[in-house]
Amino acid sequence: MRKILTSFGVGALSLLFAGVALAQVDTSATTSKDKKSAVKNVSSKIVDKKIEKEDTRPLLKEKKKNISKRTLAIVTEINKKIIQIEKHITRVGVMIAKFESKGANTTDAKTHLELAKTKLGELKTRAEEIKNTANEIATSQTPRDAAKTFKDKVKELQTLIKEVRTHLVESIVALKNGVMNRTATSTQTQ
Repeated sequence: MRKILTSFGVGALSLLFAGVALAQVDTSATTSKDKKSAVKNVSSKIVDKKIEKEDTRPLLKEKKKNISKRTLAIVTEINKKIIQIEKHITRVGVMIAKFESKGANTTDAKTHLELAKTKLGELKTRAEEIKNTANEIATSQTPRDAAKTFKDKVKELQTLIKEVRTHLVESIVALKNGVMNRTATSTQTQ
């Protein structure tokens, strides 16, 4: 019985608010089309106020703040990994040049190094996309969805990092093969 009275009260209150909204309709509108457009304007204003209230919730602001902090930390780590990979590519390039000057076969090593460099270029562009996605989270109305998109892009970036590292390892193995004149196998990195 109590639930019925409560739902009846809620229904009555909603009718009361609808009546107040209709009372706010421009009374100077004489045709039915003018009245309908005035009613639509009032209802959109009410909806806009609800959206504004949701934006000012402290919990939502705190969630956005925490999510953006975490995403910026991830972006920072990604940039550190890119710098690390660039250093490794430079070192392998120096090693290849050194052994090439001594007459070793470095064609396979150069091939893998070039593949690693092209993947690094792709990695940098994806890192910029991720950085932009991280900045969008702070202004997003739905931070959870934006964070999910960010997470998916980070997973793609992780696979790209693995590919770059694999090419670097293959380059080093090919360099060892060229220097030692033997057939060596690489170990897969995870």
